[in-house]
Amino acid sequence: MTTRNLHIIPTPSEPLSWHHSHKPQEVLQSLIHRFSDIGHTVSLREGETLTANGDFFWLITEGSFSLIRHPDELHLDADAAPAIFGLNELFHHGSTLFLAATKPCQMLCVASHQLWRHKHDPQLWYELTVLAIYHLQRLILHHSQLVGVDAYTMVRSKLFELMSIPIQERMHINVQQYIRQYTKLSRSGILKILSALRHGGYIDIQRGRLMSINHLPTRY
Repeated sequence: MTTRNLHIIPTPSEPLSWHHSHKPQEVLQSLIHRFSDIGHTVSLREGETLTANGDFFWLITEGSFSLIRHPDELHLDADAAPAIFGLNELFHHGSTLFLAATKPCQMLCVASHQLWRHKHDPQLWYELTVLAIYHLQRLILHHSQLVGVDAYTMVRSKLFELMSIPIQERMHINVQQYIRQYTKLSRSGILKILSALRHGGYIDIQRGRLMSINHLPTRY
């Protein structure tokens, strides 16, 4: 890697933080309030998993989690409460995703027939539409970062994403493992790119933990 042909840009405006600022918090809290007396509380310990089948959906009120694809265990997304899981399966039975708690989670488990009891309520359909659009936008963002791009672009996007995680949590995350979980790039390929970035002074990694990002070139 050389600096001669690199376009250096600052990190704060990266689109990876989009979902934090655009998350429909009020809609999620409204759904939690609506079903708080109907659903029953479920707890997941760190590392425990959950799969939706259309019979139930879950409103996550505490904790954080990853969404993982079944066949190859590719990590597709990470999120934290408040959140909803199992919405898609209410309309399309059969899921290729499962939820894995990255921190202990508390959630309301609601039977799908309880939702259909409110099917004539326009406010409910408005809220579900807002959530569907939000999740679609996250999917589009994910594809823009990982589909049809080179390995360096994938690594770069995941470094920015990792940097957006609070430092207390980030210090428990191995950079190489995190990138590999979300991209399925080879370990050697990831380490080669990280090594070049470290030697170029673009990032600071200590004991496998991402400490800081200075600037990241758009090209490798």
